[in-house]
Amino acid sequence: MSNTNTNPTNETTSTPIQVVAPTNKWEEHNQFQRQMIQEMASRIVQGDKVDPAEFEILVDPNLDNSLFRDFALKNGICTKSQFADILRRAKIKEELGTIPVSATHLVDIVVKRDKIECQYDGMLTRSVTPHMICPATGEKLFYDAESMKDETVRTYCEFHFPKTLNFLDFERQLRILNDDLKLGFSRDAISDALTQWYETSKKARLYELYGHIGAYPLLPKEIQDAEKVWHDLAAKVFDTSHDSEEFVIAVLKKFIWQTKRKIRNAPGTVLPVTNHLMPVLLGPQGVGKSTFVNKLITPLRELTLEVDFRMIEDDRNIDIWSSFILFLDEMGYASKANVDTIKHCITANHLARRPMRTNTKVMVQQNATFIGCSNKTVAQLIKDPTGIRRFVGLQFSSRPCWQTMNSIDYSLLWLSVDPNAADPMLPFMGFLTVKQEDEREKGRVEEWLSVFDPNAPSSRGDYGITFAQISKGNRVQASDLFQLYSEWEGVMFPGSYGRLSINEWGHEMKRLMDNSPGKVPFEKGTRSSRGQTYIYSGPYEVAVRTRL
Repeated sequence: MSNTNTNPTNETTSTPIQVVAPTNKWEEHNQFQRQMIQEMASRIVQGDKVDPAEFEILVDPNLDNSLFRDFALKNGICTKSQFADILRRAKIKEELGTIPVSATHLVDIVVKRDKIECQYDGMLTRSVTPHMICPATGEKLFYDAESMKDETVRTYCEFHFPKTLNFLDFERQLRILNDDLKLGFSRDAISDALTQWYETSKKARLYELYGHIGAYPLLPKEIQDAEKVWHDLAAKVFDTSHDSEEFVIAVLKKFIWQTKRKIRNAPGTVLPVTNHLMPVLLGPQGVGKSTFVNKLITPLRELTLEVDFRMIEDDRNIDIWSSFILFLDEMGYASKANVDTIKHCITANHLARRPMRTNTKVMVQQNATFIGCSNKTVAQLIKDPTGIRRFVGLQFSSRPCWQTMNSIDYSLLWLSVDPNAADPMLPFMGFLTVKQEDEREKGRVEEWLSVFDPNAPSSRGDYGITFAQISKGNRVQASDLFQLYSEWEGVMFPGSYGRLSINEWGHEMKRLMDNSPGKVPFEKGTRSSRGQTYIYSGPYEVAVRTRL
């Protein structure tokens, strides 16, 4: 850049400029330019050099700076392109306060300027001063506190300067800012820098939230206070005629225990979650089940996502697994879900997922603990005759105490559960197993076996067969026994939907005999030329008497 300016033109050293009162912003700036030019001209005459950087302070990027430009060009202070760069830099400083040296620096500047904060769920909040653009000058005119008292102004600002935005909004604004200010950063550089800030901010927010729900155990007195709140909640909000207060409390504590352990495991710590359990609040519509769950998870609202079983099964859904609580209100699509897939998702530490528009699989960390609500029973929701050990139903009161529900300090409940302590459900595992066995849906074969009576007449009356007709003593061919089952199935479940084939029936018989032999009054016999045989293991004389 040339600084050869010791021989200014006569125009720059002519008689002093007459000072007149400016009539508008433009004229005021022109008068300012003339005054500064006169001072710089005097310096040049005295042999001083004018640094081009001085113009960066003097120019107004929103107004006409042609007087400064012409003076600088005629006196060799800078070139035309250099002056254009001075205007660009002045515009950047006006907009950002400083000139960013990298895309990362740009993100940091805008975050600090707009006081942008990132929640764990990805929502961004900001605090910007509302303004309007002057049509005449293009400059920003900021609304002051007095202006904001006007309802029309306030409404305008609320719509045009929302306090929240998402990642894509922020990324787009940065790209536009980059183009408007001619910063020269690539789209990829901006995207990478913003993503890095975004992920780092989410981790910091997760750490902050974990501190809110108890990074350290409570004092003994605080634990006693929390236990009183727990018992008050169980007694007044849940139906304890089904389950004891202690069991209800243990299930809810287990939900919190699982969630806190998974949060603690996010940075790589290993606090194993044992016997994964999804509580499902049961009860009629309109009694407050969903309201209670939303209150319970209030301390970790940012970590919560409402989903349904269809979303859980879809292996293209990746982002949902970064949430630490998945709330299934009304257990949407539960009856149509693949139960094995759902159980795997509940218990897995990592899941193989397929990003959209790709054929590749990626491993994602499964952070979520599940909780749901429904007005149906668990058996109606989870149709799995093999067991529902990952689910437990809690009966919600049909007349819960709303005052209790609304006044409880839910943060205290979260604080009272120590993630480093033992599983809260350990003392209740025996009761839980019995409860789950009672509440699971029994398969058709198991239900038939539970009511099987060798003395019973045919399910089809005079048109059917009896056990005595198809058995030899206590032995019966598998094909004949299947025919007896099919008659019962046809009467109990009319229509063809869900009817078992002989192979499916045989597989289910084997599964029940292997896993629950006490529920099957048959043993496997030898295989003859006609196929597999079964031996009735009930009282022998009953089978014989039936045949006679």
